[in-house]
This record gives sequence, structure tokens and C-alpha cells, in this order.
Amino acid sequence: MGVVRAIPDLLIFHAGKFLALELKAKNIWKKDGNLISNNHVVEQYEQIKSFRLNFFNAEFAVGFEEAKNIIDRCL
Repeated sequence: MGVVRAIPDLLIFHAGKFLALELKAKNIWKKDGNLISNNHVVEQYEQIKSFRLNFFNAEFAVGFEEAKNIIDRCL
């Protein structure tokens, strides 16, 4: 069985809602609001955008508190 690159860390289905969440320990955003230039993070961002284009909630979360807040907000 193969591995699909850049799939988010958490895929949550709850009460008819879906959330794709990519967890990060460090900030991935530059001060100007752009994404850092790291090929893997850019691939993950493209996957997040793909989920969003298909009307799913999909986010990056830096740290536990941000992840918890996103889950509370989206689900």
C-alpha cells in the first residue's frame, strides 16, 4: 500500500461535518503573512487548498491551543 504525500494529520468526521487539520509545532507563516519556503509545507498547503475547493473545512494549526480552537469553531 502506497503513501499519499501531504495528507493532513487529522481528518475528523463528526455530526455530518468534516475537518482536515495539519498540525505544526512551529509557525509556518512569515511576518508578511506568506507561507515559509519549505517544499513539504507548500505541498501540505496545496492539499489544504484542495480540500477547501471541495467545500471542506481545512486548516493549519500551530500548537495545541490553536488546534483546539479550530476544532471548536468548525465542529
